[in-house]
This record gives sequence, C-alpha cells and structure tokens, in this order.
Amino acid sequence: MPGPRQTRRRMIQGGAAVLSLAVLAAARPALAQGGPQTPAELVRQFGAALEARDAGRIAGFYAEQGIILNPRGNTTVGRDEIRASLARNFAAGQPQLRLVNARFDGDAEVGVILGIWEAEIAVQGQAPQRRRIRSMLFVRRTPDGWRIFADMFQDYPVQAS
Repeated sequence: MPGPRQTRRRMIQGGAAVLSLAVLAAARPALAQGGPQTPAELVRQFGAALEARDAGRIAGFYAEQGIILNPRGNTTVGRDEIRASLARNFAAGQPQLRLVNARFDGDAEVGVILGIWEAEIAVQGQAPQRRRIRSMLFVRRTPDGWRIFADMFQDYPVQAS
C-alpha cells in the first residue's frame, strides 16, 4: 500500500498533468465556435478552466489524439482518456494549481508553451509543502483554433529562500 508521500506525489503528478492540460483550457461554447485563436488566448482560458476544475473544458483543448507523458513514463492518449483522468484527479482532491508564468516559443502555425505552476500540498501533521510543476505543451494551430498535441511535465519542491 502506498504511503502518504507516494500518494501525495501521485496526486501532484496528476495535478501537473491537469495543469499542463489546463494551460490551454477554455469554455465549451468557445470551442464550438472555434478554439483559441492565439497561444496567449490558450494560456488565459486555461486558468479559468483549471480554476473551475472542469475536466471536459480542459480536455477540449487537446487534439483528438493528444498525448500526455508524465514523469513516471505513463501516457494518457486521446481527449476521452484525458477527460477521465482529469475527472479522477479532481475527485481525488488534486491540489489547486496556480500559474506562475508561461511563455510561447514558435510561429504562426506551431510552437511550445512553457509554463511554471505552483501548488501547496497539505500534509496532515506537517507544514504545507509548496511544489512547482514545469510543463511543456506542444501546440499547433488547426482550423478549429490552437490545440495541444503533446504534453510533458515534471514536479519538484520549492526551495525555501
């Protein structure tokens, strides 16, 4: 049976996946009319969807066969699997993530969004732990707007200053 440390790590990693997914989330009505038209719109809309903890909205920003690769080497492939994974993580109490910064590197058709997220993990009987998640989203402009095609992330503790 996994201990509290392993359980926290799994929740953080799941949350990071959600974060990475989230960097591009927006409302479903926006997707029906076309997704974000710029990488900056993806980043802005993601925060709202992540705060709302809406797995469907977040998954909607992935390409139909989008893929998430987590630090353990596991993959989540396709919008339906991504949506289900996010829903499980949210239901399990995934910590709230906060975007620290994000930047886009690419051109008018393809690129990478590099993001840093922060989470605070409450540990029973201990001081809360701050964790950071680095995410790298490979994005491409499609006829329906910008979509995530691949998502990679890693988490690490925040060093006390």
